[in-house]
Amino acid sequence: MSFLESKLEVDKREKILYDFLVNSPRISGHQEGGKIATPQSIPWIDPILLNEGYSFVRHNFAVVIFSMVASMWIGLSGKPVSKLQFRRYYPENVGGSVFLEALRKNLVWLTQNIMNQEGPAYKQTAYIYKLHTMFAEPTKSTGKKLEFPPSDLKFPVEYGELIEALQKDLKRVDTSLVPEEFQTWDPPIHFSQLNLALIQFGAIATLFLYPRVCGLREEQGNGLRGYFHIWAVIGRLLGLEDQFNLALFPDRELFSKIFTNTALPNIKRADESVVFLWDYIASKVPLVRVKSLLFVSLNVVNFEGACLWERMSWRDKLSYFLLRSLPIAIYKSNIFRVLANYSTWAILSLIFWLNGIKM
Repeated sequence: MSFLESKLEVDKREKILYDFLVNSPRISGHQEGGKIATPQSIPWIDPILLNEGYSFVRHNFAVVIFSMVASMWIGLSGKPVSKLQFRRYYPENVGGSVFLEALRKNLVWLTQNIMNQEGPAYKQTAYIYKLHTMFAEPTKSTGKKLEFPPSDLKFPVEYGELIEALQKDLKRVDTSLVPEEFQTWDPPIHFSQLNLALIQFGAIATLFLYPRVCGLREEQGNGLRGYFHIWAVIGRLLGLEDQFNLALFPDRELFSKIFTNTALPNIKRADESVVFLWDYIASKVPLVRVKSLLFVSLNVVNFEGACLWERMSWRDKLSYFLLRSLPIAIYKSNIFRVLANYSTWAILSLIFWLNGIKM
């Protein structure tokens, strides 16, 4: 059976989905005073599978980064994560530096072996594990209470027009199963198991659900299995419980249902403050524009996006065609894939350098 096929029994799938949407938001993602585990203490860890995952990343570097940037861009801008960005950086630098630093950390995880406890991947994981205390108690950690959205932040008229277009295009999206913390700026638990699980989900779901759209050939399923294993280990080390560790349950129907009940409703429920973050973060990535990336996202999940298309300028549409054509070229040509891998690394290095972030 192919790795890209559904494998779970219906009852098992529905239980995992229920736990993810209903129970995970109620359990803290960080245990106060807890100590990070070691990779060797994880009973199901497979070093050989990890190495296959690292090889997969090297072979498909551009594809991995393309899918990850899109997922992170939407995920980092949603409620209540966006509130944390305002708390930490407003008004100096909202969102952009968080996005780039998160991307840099992902690169470390995907290129350095997590089994080495003296290596950068494990040390970074240990640091982030401690950092989650700040996410769990944002007011205490920052020492300030922030009105949200800030009263002095004025939004352009086009933000409201974009929201109106998205709501029309996503009219048929059901938001009834959206987790509570996606519906408020002040959830009962600021940093839950759901938060941890969604970070992981964003890194693996797009490649798993839409491999060809991302430029990935299906015969690389074994490498994708190793890529999932990397994220399963990272999730466990960061404190993600196995029942919410989606990388341990690679099932297309399960992933599709989670995507339908998290990502799409998150976009539909966006307000001006979320669009503000989307806009700021998109400005950090060459060729990417807010409307073009949103239009790609809608097309991938079979929404026409007619209202959004009417709001797009010629620059937005040019960006859209570039974003769609690059994965197609990577899928069809091994030579282009190799060139894209090296070019992506060079572009990322330049972006990090321009923003004062060390690789």
